[in-house]
Amino acid sequence: AGRSRMMADGLPILALYARLSALTFLASLAALLAGGVVASDAVRRLRVTASPYLARRLDRLHRQMLDGAGFGSAFSRATPRWPDRDLGLAVALIAETPDVAGELARLADDWLETTLESLERQLAWCRAGAFLLVFAVVSGMILAMHGVQGQITAAF
Repeated sequence: AGRSRMMADGLPILALYARLSALTFLASLAALLAGGVVASDAVRRLRVTASPYLARRLDRLHRQMLDGAGFGSAFSRATPRWPDRDLGLAVALIAETPDVAGELARLADDWLETTLESLERQLAWCRAGAFLLVFAVVSGMILAMHGVQGQITAAF
């Protein structure tokens, strides 16, 4: 769960999972904060239904908050690279604003839109790669059949 997980989080599908889990957490946290729940209680409540991946991060975050850190500094300390440094810094800055819930919701929406655009670009590259692979396989089969036909013709 340590260094190997950090390396694995760099793979596209796991990076997408990390980002989506973080955005889901931030959107849920924003809703709880908007409802008047204190940040440490909100993190504790979200921990109950979290996946093991998210639960480890929420446990670290909650411990930092119990040690007296505010939400923003606790988030940046407990989850420095989850899902990436830019989001962590943005959360730390937003935690200092008067409308934390609204800003977190906007941040989650903006990052979700950015994530979906990035996913669409990656899928476009995958489609292009798959097309080229199919083209190469079909071309190889045509050349192979042409070679076999040439050998058959030469034998008779």
